[in-house]
Amino acid sequence: MPKTIEHPFDFRDSPFGLLISIRMGKVGIVAALQDGGALKLIGLPKCQKYPLHPIQFKELTALVFYKSSLLNRTPKFMVVNDGKGVVTILSPLAGMSRRPIFDDWDNAQYAAFLAAMREYPKSSSIFPQM
Repeated sequence: MPKTIEHPFDFRDSPFGLLISIRMGKVGIVAALQDGGALKLIGLPKCQKYPLHPIQFKELTALVFYKSSLLNRTPKFMVVNDGKGVVTILSPLAGMSRRPIFDDWDNAQYAAFLAAMREYPKSSSIFPQM
């Protein structure tokens, strides 16, 4: 456990993408709140069993936030009262389109997300000029 109070805590959010990432000590959660389950489809790394260094957690956050920004669908939910209770139904994300659910990955854009999460300036010598 880190000795300073700042190191065991990390919080990030993206109000436009409805994303949240929080790490408190040894527990971390990265959640997409309104993607309709699309991020489950991409097979994110299964990190529950492994302790992550705070830097690795920031990298996982950057990965989820960037991938979520590539979602080109708007999930549609229907809320129905069936007499026994309220049921929420999600329309299929793909709908009738054959277009992929996510746009193409761009390493330069991902590097910008990663730089922001790691709090490096984009013009840092670590990343090539974009």
